[in-house]
Amino acid sequence: MTTRSRIGACAALLVVSVSACSSGAKNQPTAATSNSATTTEHGATTTTTAGSQQRLLRVVRVTRIACPPQIDASATTTTPVGTVRALSLCPLDMGRLSSNLVTITTSDLQFSALITALSSPDEARTREACPMYADVPQIVIAETADGAYQVSIPTDACGHYQRDALTALTQARGH
Repeated sequence: MTTRSRIGACAALLVVSVSACSSGAKNQPTAATSNSATTTEHGATTTTTAGSQQRLLRVVRVTRIACPPQIDASATTTTPVGTVRALSLCPLDMGRLSSNLVTITTSDLQFSALITALSSPDEARTREACPMYADVPQIVIAETADGAYQVSIPTDACGHYQRDALTALTQARGH
């Protein structure tokens, strides 16, 4: 195989693997004001009663609001986005580059976009090739009247953070 054909094969593989990760079904996690909940394929909980529906965050309860938080229970649950009073974005651990704790409250302009992005469901995992890179771990803590929770950041078909979530987090951090 010549060098030119090897380069062409590698380029084709890269295009296929990147395009496989950009597709995926997006079911919106919602909950209504009733107790009749069902769990969908991607962990979203939906209720189907006459009443207003509300988006949900997938979360794990924490015992204290700190970075990193102390996890209270290992089981993921959900909390309605309407109960969230503030989101704390823990500093990113990027070696020499540093970031600060950022708190976004319901009165901040970024709050709505951040809640929308974080309440998106995980995409269905692909069996296709995926790009290999590491996401910078992001810790988001939701503060509600009921307590504090670490938010599960939605992932794409390859298991990486969804682009919409990363964009909302970056904008909320002021970058």
